[in-house]
Amino acid sequence: MSELKYGVLSVVIDKKAHVDKYGILKAQDPYALSLEYLMQRYQYWLQDADKYYSSKEIKLRKKKDNVAGLQFVDLISHPARRYILSKNNSADNIKANSFEQMVVDILVKGKFRRKKGKIEGYGTILFP
Repeated sequence: MSELKYGVLSVVIDKKAHVDKYGILKAQDPYALSLEYLMQRYQYWLQDADKYYSSKEIKLRKKKDNVAGLQFVDLISHPARRYILSKNNSADNIKANSFEQMVVDILVKGKFRRKKGKIEGYGTILFP
């Protein structure tokens, strides 16, 4: 995990806090909102790297397609989520010497997108 070339953007939407803040009628769909934040941060990442989208459409794959990249994302998504929540005092700290902590250490060390060393708001987003 530490030697592969990849970057991570991770978004957590606290659904209860979202509805509490905006109300049931005005709260956006959390999955659509997550995708919006991810695509926005991905665009910023591409701009920082002087790149551009290769297509005008988003290409999504279903989990049942058994794509290796999606399996890899499954391995890192839960630890990334727990990291974001624990940094914001919304979850217990991750247990030391666990697989989860090993993954978080790799992500924090150099896989989360960052700007001037800052991860929050760039590679990790907690909303609201």
